[in-house]
Amino acid sequence: MFNPGIAFVLFCAATASLKDLASKRLAFQLDGLTSAFASFLFALPYYAVILFVLWLLGYEEFAHSRIFLTYVVLRSISDTAAEWLKMSSYRFGDISLVSIVFALQPLMIVFFSFFLLHERPTPLALLGIVVIVIGTLLLALEKPFGDQERKLRSKAILLSFLSTICFSINSIFDRLAVQQGSPVWSACAMTLLSGLFLAPLPLLQERRRAALGVHKGLLFRRGFLEVLAMTSKLLALRYLEVAYVAGLQKLSTLFSVIGGRFLYGEKGFSTRFIASAVIFLGAFLILVGR
Repeated sequence: MFNPGIAFVLFCAATASLKDLASKRLAFQLDGLTSAFASFLFALPYYAVILFVLWLLGYEEFAHSRIFLTYVVLRSISDTAAEWLKMSSYRFGDISLVSIVFALQPLMIVFFSFFLLHERPTPLALLGIVVIVIGTLLLALEKPFGDQERKLRSKAILLSFLSTICFSINSIFDRLAVQQGSPVWSACAMTLLSGLFLAPLPLLQERRRAALGVHKGLLFRRGFLEVLAMTSKLLALRYLEVAYVAGLQKLSTLFSVIGGRFLYGEKGFSTRFIASAVIFLGAFLILVGR
């Protein structure tokens, strides 16, 4: 029997990839902190409209229990760090490179979810997760492009790896929060709080405020993609365990590698495409194995 969670997570992978491609373009215009704050700020209007409509139709109750708010706060703290590190990594490395590093997330989530949620993937799904990690490690075969670029790539890999740890923790709190509140309300509450954590720094500097106004068109488009990706992810978590959702989300890596090559002319396409194809195979094994 088909699980609707699979459809939601595949949609999440597609929209997340489009959002990351937009973030890479913004990385040339905004620093990591400003871009991270904007990713939250420009998503909020869409959440407000959707929640208002759902409330009018009687589908939204706005959960506010203590446990729900605790999960939202913890998730927002880790998400603030994750987005900041992620946006900063785009300034130093190609989106195709950074996206493949993020593919380590399923392995980290298996570790966290085993101890925190007591979730155990099936043997075939676990094999798929291992294959995803192998695909990530294929980056070691990539030929360096000079000392300067090697240093920049090292910074990008370190920042994206740290971001991956934070995103893995995020997914655990996502799973817990969505069991207490609706996906849209959970996503909105987390986004609002994360934005508030970052707001003082970018809003107090005129240069950063001006940059937000200059690029508001692209920022609003990215905000819409953020809402689609986040909401579909939380919907998927209502039907699937965290490790499966994280594994299938890595299909976005293949889209990002192709997009990075044709939109930004990124190097190392052959190695990165092979690595992303291996990751695609791992995601398929997770899909079959569940």
